[in-house]
Amino acid sequence: MKPGPRLTALACLPLLAALAACDPKESANGSNAVPTTPPEPARFGQRQEPRFSPEAQDMLERARGLTAGGGAAVEPTADSGRWSSYFDGAASRSPLDESRVAAVMRQEGVSSGIVNTVLQESRQQGADPLLVFSVIKQESSFNPKAHSSAGARGLMQIMPDTGRGLGVRNPSQLYDPKTNIQAGVRYLKDMFRKFSDVTMEQLATVNPFSDNGVKAAIAAYNAGPGAVSKYDGVPPFRETRNYVQKVLGYYEGFRQRVSAG
Repeated sequence: MKPGPRLTALACLPLLAALAACDPKESANGSNAVPTTPPEPARFGQRQEPRFSPEAQDMLERARGLTAGGGAAVEPTADSGRWSSYFDGAASRSPLDESRVAAVMRQEGVSSGIVNTVLQESRQQGADPLLVFSVIKQESSFNPKAHSSAGARGLMQIMPDTGRGLGVRNPSQLYDPKTNIQAGVRYLKDMFRKFSDVTMEQLATVNPFSDNGVKAAIAAYNAGPGAVSKYDGVPPFRETRNYVQKVLGYYEGFRQRVSAG
């Protein structure tokens, strides 16, 4: 049997060189600087990856793949080609059927109260309810009492400080579904305004898997707008990249199920 790939000492040399080049202090001009602190607090208490330069991070991923015996590591991606024919602008001519959305979400086991609140807030704030449901599914699995180790609370996992900035002065109110959803939708809309040329109301008319602005807005909800601004797009953190792919995957599934009805 042909032996699998091994991470030899010779193969480690480029990796060690790249890691050695990671100066913990920023360079004078700020290029390729390695942050000494998390780029922006993960509002939802998620673990932050070690910070390396993009080159070192890439080599680390390749090394992990080799040591696992599976060849070069592959970043999880969604097959955006599947939706190339779906996102043809037809959605802009066909308003979302809220009754069908409600039926799909009830099939997911979501309570009628949460479904109705998401639909109402999305309608009032001009948001895509299916994206809101996708974020909630990823953040809390629709559990209004969810609480992270870092203190994030409720359906959309909002930190108390972030909640105060959104008008929620009492952190305990973040466990209230209506309060949490209202604040979370507002924050998500803010990220779209900051990073995406596509508004949430226009989301159904584009292929989100291939739109860097849409992905950046979703990444900002997870990692914070500071990290997205620093890296001019989705940060090179495995956790955040996986987060974006999972949210868009849920969005894809929900939208196709709604359309199928």
